[in-house]
Amino acid sequence: MKTPFDKAIFPKQVPVMNLGNSTLFPKAILPLYIFENRYRLMLDEVLNSHRFLVVTDLESQSNYTDSEIQLNNEQNQRKEIIAGIGVVRACRKNPDGTSHLIIQGMARVKLLSINWDLPYPLAD
Repeated sequence: MKTPFDKAIFPKQVPVMNLGNSTLFPKAILPLYIFENRYRLMLDEVLNSHRFLVVTDLESQSNYTDSEIQLNNEQNQRKEIIAGIGVVRACRKNPDGTSHLIIQGMARVKLLSINWDLPYPLAD
């Protein structure tokens, strides 16, 4: 069975948007309103590079809080986290710095590790 696109187009590291109770499915469209500073920085990085980002609910998948996920990741205690990778199809930046965007789901991915050195998570 052929895949509809080449998965090799995905970058090795992708920013993660941690959205509670949400899932990005392949081919699905997800409208988002970006207002948090960390996600504004993430969006600038994404738009100036590959336009890919991961959307997942880190807390519910791992049964840990955000800080516990970071601590466990630093201690190399990996728990399998499945997420949706998507591409930003459209983005409108507002004068107040917020943004409205449309993400299209591309595939399901397994996060191998999460780096917390930036204001937003970055996953392999």
